Amino acid sequence: MDTLAKNSDVTVGAFAVPPRTEYKGMALYIGANIAALVFFLWSLSPTWLLHYLHIYYFPSRWWALAIPSWLIAAFIFTYVFLTLYNIEVMTYPLDRLEVIVDEHARVDGGKNGEYFWEATDGVWDLPLVDVSKVLYGDDSE
Repeated sequence: MDTLAKNSDVTVGAFAVPPRTEYKGMALYIGANIAALVFFLWSLSPTWLLHYLHIYYFPSRWWALAIPSWLIAAFIFTYVFLTLYNIEVMTYPLDRLEVIVDEHARVDGGKNGEYFWEATDGVWDLPLVDVSKVLYGDDSE
């Protein structure tokens, strides 16, 4: 018996993948490949060949173009919709303080809160690097 493998977290432990998951994944892989193969054989084979194999009931060939086209259009719509949703709905307006700071920042939200919304005329057009050097010092010296 291999004691190293028995005591390893990779093979035994809370994060080990159960064998049933591997079987389901393999079955899904094989099933998806068979479904794709049947779809391509149906869409590319002539009607006389299907009749020769005694297959008389099958959908119209129009669906071989309609289903992939519909899926591509749905993917594009979803991509554009999610991009616009993230930009228009999930993005904070630029005048909110959350754009600059997060929950880990220490911001004076008390009596000096109105200071955040007013422009400081003296440093309005100066580069941020120069302002930081004056306010906080230059660590490179």
